[in-house]
Amino acid sequence: MESTGKRASLANVDEWFKKSFSDLSFYGTRLAAGGFVPGKGGDISVLMPPAALSNLQRTPWYNPGPERDLLHVSTLAADRTDGEEGYGVEDIPEDVLSKANLASLDGRAILSTVSAARPGLLAYEPERRMCVVSIGSRGQSFRMEYGHHEHGTIPAQGFPTHLTAHAINLEKGFADSTVVHVHPQQLIDLSRHEEGATVDRLNHAIYTQRIELLQNVPELVGFLPYLLPGSVRFFEEVMKVLVHHRAVVLQHHGVLIRERTLEQCLEIIEYLESSAAAALRDVALHGALHKLSNAELAALIKYYRIKNTSILELSSSVSAGHLMWAGKGGVEPIKEGTMMHPLEHPTPPAPQGLAEERPSILLAVILVLLPLLVLLLLRFAASRGLISPQLPNMMQDHAKALVKL
Repeated sequence: MESTGKRASLANVDEWFKKSFSDLSFYGTRLAAGGFVPGKGGDISVLMPPAALSNLQRTPWYNPGPERDLLHVSTLAADRTDGEEGYGVEDIPEDVLSKANLASLDGRAILSTVSAARPGLLAYEPERRMCVVSIGSRGQSFRMEYGHHEHGTIPAQGFPTHLTAHAINLEKGFADSTVVHVHPQQLIDLSRHEEGATVDRLNHAIYTQRIELLQNVPELVGFLPYLLPGSVRFFEEVMKVLVHHRAVVLQHHGVLIRERTLEQCLEIIEYLESSAAAALRDVALHGALHKLSNAELAALIKYYRIKNTSILELSSSVSAGHLMWAGKGGVEPIKEGTMMHPLEHPTPPAPQGLAEERPSILLAVILVLLPLLVLLLLRFAASRGLISPQLPNMMQDHAKALVKL
């Protein structure tokens, strides 16, 4: 531990580390301000350039941990001396790990938040909240290059999933790779509501709210029904969805983003959260807000030359009966040169409960006014000597009793 003085600073090892810590501090603060990383929740990892790892390994204070098998990742729990306990990760069976295609990460490393890092506090002691993990032969093993001996920390429990996301980014041709997992509450709430509880309903709910989401994430958002985080089943299922989507909503849990930079990850998170907030407001207002129609979405796709048209197929397939207020469905033809069709303002359904209340209110009014009308007629008849004068007084007492009710 004596080697952890001023010389043992990652920021002094390489310019890449210095810039990365600056970015992590800035965007960590942004994530905290948005309420995306409550408590110890959330984690971040960035794929390191080979030169940065090489420079770290040449420092005089370089003191890596032992090489470990990814098949037995749960054994990291015994290594931590940071005051935290346990490590909520199951060991990954070999047949499942082989599907992750981690061989492309052989010899590479990630700069990752540690377990219980509190990403919102990365501006404070960032090096204690981050670690360096290298990937060994054929992507089957890993080693703590920095963090274990210096601070007694271990990687975030989601780091096997992060490795998979980085491998997918490399396969997709990304020169840089960043993975962020956070807990945006509005998006989580929408995933728990009937309007967003399936992949189709979720995408329809958020993509019909604002145009920026379609511009930045045209391939739509992946969706994973709730599974225990850190479990083998979670790792296996999220891996399947990540191949096709840069953003995956984890029901009851959060969202996982794979992109090139932290800035791009944050942009997607903010678009998703603001769209989810709008969708929830629309539900609260019983569908009173205008949604982008298929014609308007198609016009956007044409105007921005977006190749992926999945949202149009989705909007056509989602049944209006599945939504609180789906509006007008179906793909409408677009005239040449038309950017946007005029907004349609269908009359939203009446708020639930109001229709049931109206008959009871009307009945109460009738019960009060009818005796009064009869009383007036009786007084008129009594004044003409047609009936006994005492009868109107009896009816008046009855009317007062009804009014009190």
